[in-house]
Amino acid sequence: MISKIIERCSSGIHYGVDPTTPSDIYLDEETIKSLTKNGYELSVSGLSSYLRTLNPSFSPVLLNWEMTSRCNFNCAFCYIKDNSIKEEVNFSKSKEVLTSLISEGLFEAYLSGGECLLLDDFIKIYTFLKKNGVFVTVFTNGSLINDEHLKCWKEFPPCSVEITLYNNDFSSAPFTNVLRLKDMGLHVVVKFTLTTSTNVFFDDVKNWSLENNIELMVDSDLIDGNDSLHKNIEELYSVSIEQKKEINPTRYEKAAMKKAIRTGLPCKAKQGIVHVSPEFSIALCSKMKMRWDLKHVNVLNALSELQQLIDKYENAKLQGCEGCIYSSMCDMCFASAIYKNGELYVPDGHCNNIREKYMNF
Repeated sequence: MISKIIERCSSGIHYGVDPTTPSDIYLDEETIKSLTKNGYELSVSGLSSYLRTLNPSFSPVLLNWEMTSRCNFNCAFCYIKDNSIKEEVNFSKSKEVLTSLISEGLFEAYLSGGECLLLDDFIKIYTFLKKNGVFVTVFTNGSLINDEHLKCWKEFPPCSVEITLYNNDFSSAPFTNVLRLKDMGLHVVVKFTLTTSTNVFFDDVKNWSLENNIELMVDSDLIDGNDSLHKNIEELYSVSIEQKKEINPTRYEKAAMKKAIRTGLPCKAKQGIVHVSPEFSIALCSKMKMRWDLKHVNVLNALSELQQLIDKYENAKLQGCEGCIYSSMCDMCFASAIYKNGELYVPDGHCNNIREKYMNF
């Protein structure tokens, strides 16, 4: 049986997608030559990065969607702010938004949470994206994967399923589901969140991954929540800079101590990345306070206003930034700055916190 190829266009590049495969994509020779000439890999992630450089105006190439804030786990070091949200987006409410994003060139989507498999309409939403030629990666704790998910993913395989592990209980569902997905021939990535409370399990998980020939990624970044139950997470559970450098040296090698003035939008989010929250609001990233509620605002209008924001603040100087040697380690930007009378200001105490954190780097 010959699969139906979905014809797509993003950032002016035409291509074909086979939704019954994880990542099969059909490109013309000119696009392939341009990709390789500019140093991009012939892969979904490589083409996605390339597409985000082509459009001079903002175009939604990559969707980061936190589908729910609920989770069936209760990790003390998690930033989740509300584990009791009841009114979640369903397929009928999201279909129009997704259709608009796809028409605007949506190329790939990252589906996460909370725990995204808790969402009632997860499979409907996932299947809709795949049938429309969007490449999908699923981020999950792996505990809720059932036969219905496996049936769906067999027919419409994801680019990748990334499962985060937190202990060494190898008989538990997250571990056994990793092996089930691997046996199905799906691309599964094991991620391990390294904290002061999980580092005792790390060596065991690393050895298990090696024994089963499974890719392992280690994440040591923690994010503070805003409420009283999820604050001071970094202070309480982060491993030391020395440990972070040991497990991920290449990341810290890139962080050259060069002085630079921070600007309003220095990151890649302005190049075709959109973030949708569990409340179904859209922005450039999860930290951004200025958001558009997609339950009430047309997504095309929201994208237009995002473009205006990028035009105004992309190169705007952050008032109070002196361009210290820790600027490459600093995350201050439009999303974290104080907005006052059209100007962006660095919050009091931020610079000292960065210096103290990386003083012995």
